[in-house]
Amino acid sequence: MKQKVTRAVLAALLTFSVSGAYAASIEVTKENSTLIRIDNNIKSKATVPFATGQTAVTSEIAGTGNVQPISFRTLAGQITDSGEMAIIEGSHMLIPLSVYQQVNLNPITRKDDNVYVTLPAPRRAGDMSYNGDRRNGERTIQLATIERYGVIYVDMSATSPLLGVQADRTKTGIELKAPLGALDIPARKEIKGSISWVFDPFVSKPYDTPVAKTGTSIVSPTWFDFSENGLAVKPGVSLTYTNTYKDQGYRIWPLVTNKFDADFTSKVLNDKKYWKTIADDLVLYALSYGYDGYNLDIEDVHYKDRAKLTSFVAYLTQRLHEFNIFVSMDVTGYSDSENWSKVYDRKHLGEVLDYMVLMAYDEVWASSPEAGPVASYPWVKRNTTALTREVSPEKIVLGVPYYMRVWQRTISVDDKGKVTYGKPKSRTLTMSEAAELKTKYADRVTWDNDLKLNYVKFSNDELAEQFLTYAETGKEPRIVAGLRNKSAVISEVWFEDEASMAYKRELMSELKLAGFAAWRKGFETEAFRQFMFNDNIQADKFKHDNIKKAGELPKIESKNTSLTKSETNTGTSPFGASSTVVVTKES
Repeated sequence: MKQKVTRAVLAALLTFSVSGAYAASIEVTKENSTLIRIDNNIKSKATVPFATGQTAVTSEIAGTGNVQPISFRTLAGQITDSGEMAIIEGSHMLIPLSVYQQVNLNPITRKDDNVYVTLPAPRRAGDMSYNGDRRNGERTIQLATIERYGVIYVDMSATSPLLGVQADRTKTGIELKAPLGALDIPARKEIKGSISWVFDPFVSKPYDTPVAKTGTSIVSPTWFDFSENGLAVKPGVSLTYTNTYKDQGYRIWPLVTNKFDADFTSKVLNDKKYWKTIADDLVLYALSYGYDGYNLDIEDVHYKDRAKLTSFVAYLTQRLHEFNIFVSMDVTGYSDSENWSKVYDRKHLGEVLDYMVLMAYDEVWASSPEAGPVASYPWVKRNTTALTREVSPEKIVLGVPYYMRVWQRTISVDDKGKVTYGKPKSRTLTMSEAAELKTKYADRVTWDNDLKLNYVKFSNDELAEQFLTYAETGKEPRIVAGLRNKSAVISEVWFEDEASMAYKRELMSELKLAGFAAWRKGFETEAFRQFMFNDNIQADKFKHDNIKKAGELPKIESKNTSLTKSETNTGTSPFGASSTVVVTKES
């Protein structure tokens, strides 16, 4: 028998499920709404939109006690039933946006698919925080929302009360109020054990396990750029992505860039009004999405702005530390480049930052006039050791590459027999692509014990093989019949694999570094990811010194990486057919 019930009755029925299972199936209808069946044994997805059209619950949620009624506490202290329901998903408390908006005293607007809240950035006084003063300016930021069953919700487990709504659990459900006066500062979550960190520039599918068995796992999606109006938000900022990682114990530290634009960066560094808006936005986005850290990727800065860069980073760090938000920054290895290396005052930056990531890759850049590896062991050790003289080792995170390059060089012979060597050109290889290449040319892969890398030189046709034979002797080729007015392409690869990484991981332990950070997620194979997942001591068995022959190196799973259109160029594969060429961070 179907009964027409009020929303209050429906709420009571749903709330009853918190304390026990239903003994029988109950069908409830409302005028102009969908049928809902509440039955412990039925997992249907029928929904009941409430009269406002803003909230829906499912029978599955109702039958397992995962909804709770919401009430308001007014400024006068009166409690009013909202007539709406919160969804409880594990540790997440989802409040309908329509309800959140009724309580929040700050203006909330919608544009396209995003929701925005306008408010002054909060301030800290002693051990407490307070709402900011609107006379000092307001910021409009994207409010973290999530969709369920076609309805927009705010996750109160992620979004701080400092954004305008406080949620408390009571015996009868969820009580919302607009907080007035002082609020607690979000607690600082200390880093435990070694850091295992990955950069995710294109916001790919989340991992389903931590980066490593022990320690702290961090993921840094590239989500923000500095702009003249505070932070510019990149596409892909997602509460679902954030929650998926946080539920596995990850820390979410979004990567923030200066767009690698030296002139723009100079403008920001030399006008402190930009410092305040950027700092306020960083605080507010952390409070909206539940981030507890950021990674600053500030590259290509005019050397004349060196002191300003240090002061700017110190200012941001001090402001973020007020709300217990970690601040890390990426720096390059040591070189003579003013804009890309000398501009970093590593010693003084290290004194204010929580962590400094040494980008120990791109030893030989993609556009280099000479071919070479991205991260040979001597180069990595030299730069890391030098950095430990300026920055405390426990603050240093070793940046490691999940990529390498194939270098191609043309050797030509003219009609007079003159030999010309062309400038090398490089293409980036993911680990899965490199695994295919290593398998194809397994008999030519050799171990370079000085560089601590596997290496291969190869070509793809008979003519090139003749050139390669000469090239391997270190002597210019003799001109013989059939080689005049011809050219051939010779290719080289210095591999990044388990063998090379074992030495880098040993260096981390030797120098007592904070951990590693990998550029970048999606370039590695599943087998390599499992290798990095293991504890450092287990990496020893992969070191080449402990393996009889190069051919006995552990096999790397060959698995093509799915790459987005925005990060790929198509070209001729160095090992035959057409292949995907990946544009890396530095290119």
